[in-house]
Amino acid sequence: MRIAACRHSVTSMSPAGGSPWSRMTRVTAFALVALVGAAAVLSGCGGSGASDLKWTDETPGWSPDSREIVFASNRAKPKSAIDHLYVMNADGTHVRRLTHDQLDAREPSFSADGKRIVYVANVLNAADYYTNRGAISVISADGTKPRSLTPRLSGDSEWPAWSPNGRLIAFLRGGYDLYVLRPDGSGLRRLATKIDNWAFAWSPNSKTIAVSDDQHLHLIPVRAKKAINVGAATSFPTYETTDIVWSPGGSEIAFVRGKQVYDGSGDVAPRYLWIHDLRSGHERRLREVPDSNSIGDFGVTIGGWVPGRTPTLAILDSDYSIHLISADGHLGRSFPTSSYGSLAAGSVSPDGRKLLVVDGPSGSSLSALSLASISGHTYKRLTQVNRW
Repeated sequence: MRIAACRHSVTSMSPAGGSPWSRMTRVTAFALVALVGAAAVLSGCGGSGASDLKWTDETPGWSPDSREIVFASNRAKPKSAIDHLYVMNADGTHVRRLTHDQLDAREPSFSADGKRIVYVANVLNAADYYTNRGAISVISADGTKPRSLTPRLSGDSEWPAWSPNGRLIAFLRGGYDLYVLRPDGSGLRRLATKIDNWAFAWSPNSKTIAVSDDQHLHLIPVRAKKAINVGAATSFPTYETTDIVWSPGGSEIAFVRGKQVYDGSGDVAPRYLWIHDLRSGHERRLREVPDSNSIGDFGVTIGGWVPGRTPTLAILDSDYSIHLISADGHLGRSFPTSSYGSLAAGSVSPDGRKLLVVDGPSGSSLSALSLASISGHTYKRLTQVNRW
């Protein structure tokens, strides 16, 4: 739920991260980005502190071929709360602006064929606060033919995500209700109510969407005739599930869950990475993940399943290193990164080679986009570097 259009660097990728990974057929692993809020010095990335960041780049997403990145930014008017959509090459070059109206545009997601982008078009009031008029919109990847898909749906709509087959778009309304509709705006249906913490994910075959209540995963059939009341999303849940990601074959689901601590900070501690086996119904807890003190801002994110010879997951830890950890929780090799001290929302590219993150100083409203090589050879900033 949004309460204001204040800028913050801890922003998430779309939570429905299943679609790009459905094309992977080899031995796979998944990537988890765990984020912390301490200060650090950026080196070798085009800057040395918060002073070189001039605006907020956020909510990025990959094109299906891993060649382009779409993202939201207020760079057109850095003092404004209004974001517009931009697309750039995966190396940070050739940035093009897509949206030009006065609506706040963010949370973009490419269609499976790469020809269209779905996003949220928010209406802000005179004080730059979000209203309850956020609509789901679609635009061609070249910036033409913008169209609102939900102009008559009341309430705030957010986090749209294409199905892997491109036939449907799922999104949340009011933070707890899950809807689907066709890319032309027809066939609007509510699938689930009272889900937990804005978390959902498409299955690779596009037939099911996984959501969570307080403590359990639920599989919602897309063809369900009647909305399913998941029913445990309360004002004071016992647990929170922040990430849900399907394996490419659809036999397992990874997620992060932690117990609420009501100390006034909103933290969740401890929290753990889990794997749910859909064949046996068994859930196994892999390991505890760091608490970034930003659970409500998507401080821990599973970025997707990564192809490789040995199943590994990448964890960005408090020492600003990415640790490659096997799926049974054993630590492999590590490699350093550099950051401002607050990173968010890891997203593995569809080809499994790179990890995209939002990078910014802790406590600041400014952020840029950075790219880490899964092989561990490079980590560089993509936006707001010297070429700007």
